[in-house]
Amino acid sequence: MKRKWLQKGGAVMMAALTAASVLAGCGNTEVPSEANAAGTKEVAGESGETASQTSDIDISEHVDVVGYLLGEAPAGMDDVMNAVNEKLEKDLNASLEIRYLSWGEYTAKYPLLLAAGDDIDFIFTADWCMYSQEATKNAFYELTEDELKTYMPLHWQNCAPIAWDVSKVNGKNYMITTCTPDRRCDVAAYRKDLCDKYNVTAPTKMSEFTDYLAAIKENESDIVPMNMDSQYDLGSPFGALRNEYGDRYEDANHLGIFWNAESDDGQFTPIYEGAVRESYKYAADIMKQWYDAGYINKDVFSNDVRSKDAFLEGKSAVAFGNSVDMQSFLVSAKDKGYEVGIVPLLDKQGHSLATSYLNNGVGIAATSEHPQRTMMVLDKIMEDPEYNYLVYYGIEGKNYVITEDQKIGLPDGVTADNNDYPADAAGFWFTNKDQFLPSATWSDDYIALKAQIEDGMLIDNKLTSFAPNVENVQTQVANVTNVLQQYANPMQVGMVEDTEAALTTLEEKLKAAGLEDVQAEIQKQADEYLGK
Repeated sequence: MKRKWLQKGGAVMMAALTAASVLAGCGNTEVPSEANAAGTKEVAGESGETASQTSDIDISEHVDVVGYLLGEAPAGMDDVMNAVNEKLEKDLNASLEIRYLSWGEYTAKYPLLLAAGDDIDFIFTADWCMYSQEATKNAFYELTEDELKTYMPLHWQNCAPIAWDVSKVNGKNYMITTCTPDRRCDVAAYRKDLCDKYNVTAPTKMSEFTDYLAAIKENESDIVPMNMDSQYDLGSPFGALRNEYGDRYEDANHLGIFWNAESDDGQFTPIYEGAVRESYKYAADIMKQWYDAGYINKDVFSNDVRSKDAFLEGKSAVAFGNSVDMQSFLVSAKDKGYEVGIVPLLDKQGHSLATSYLNNGVGIAATSEHPQRTMMVLDKIMEDPEYNYLVYYGIEGKNYVITEDQKIGLPDGVTADNNDYPADAAGFWFTNKDQFLPSATWSDDYIALKAQIEDGMLIDNKLTSFAPNVENVQTQVANVTNVLQQYANPMQVGMVEDTEAALTTLEEKLKAAGLEDVQAEIQKQADEYLGK
């Protein structure tokens, strides 16, 4: 998930496909029973007090709700939306139309779409996807506690209070956050079968990929060792190398100002100082070595095919993602006869940063003509198990089944490759995932990784949900962003003659662009946020 100038394989976002998309089993109903859909965790359902609250609302006027998500519509989207709308017409006298912003265009079109305000009721948003920038411009509808309790009673009941606290910008709520942040880490996948074939030691961290990449370059002429795209993958190996050098430093708003996830000091450091600069130089040197050796594709900045897709097409030997979206990928790879290894991308202490509530959410457009009815539709989508399974997994019996041992599988004849609505592929990443049953075909490697994640791999930090308001330094932010795109991005893929000279130039350009002003503003807000 989350990409501006520094693409890190985890936060996002981003185009995550859940583990349970790839499974095999049996079933025959159109939607899961409420007992099945609730999974192993008890959650609020459409009954009792919440049902009576919504039943008192006047829904006599039919409304058409338009929402925007990221990515592309799966082939089976029309069938799923027909099923969703059949239920919405009956339950809420409403219909829902979903439109998409592709990964290659969303950063440019997102603000324009909200500014125009035409025919849009809600849009996916996150800390990595325009939330603070657009909230400070009043592009989102303000969410009050009374309205949330009235029009989204299920979500209000299921969400921890902290979710509403961390989403505030200037004291106001504009995001309907997920109530179930993903428990995940960034990962890189490689061809274990090719490691064995060429007698290469399997890597356990990013810096250990060199021998593997060299073997692919020498022996597999049809495969680019590391074939990256310009959105998700850009910066993924670089960020992994930076983090493994020492502590995990997170970038505030992707502006070249970092805070230490392993520390509670709350201090921000620019890209060109101290441990951040050291880790940046370390990563830049390795990326340059790989690029010069021909391990990285030359068209990174124009390529729109993710490494995961290239991997499955036999055109990349490495794939980047996270421990949620990699499960369906792993099964697809197995179907192709690949034996795949997974490397968690951790800092030197063996940690990854726990995901914020702000990592997946929805903002209602300030220009929406019916924000309350939009909330009601979202409450169904996010928290009613029947709707949730529909938008997340598709149609039961066609796209998934519930096995006799209460796991999620695929119908007979359906595979990860021919399923026209893979789980989570439609971009509804903000729904209540605690309602879902486990996957029927989690691999041993994946089960081991999940156990690691649950056993102390993830660390928390108060700054994880910190969303600075950069309104006071908008000009400097625009200038800094341009500098990072022009001078930092090439370093992240090794396209520089001299890493030390490139870092020196980057420092000069960032200072001239006003990074010190941005740092001072963000540090001031962070101090206030932390109660200093």
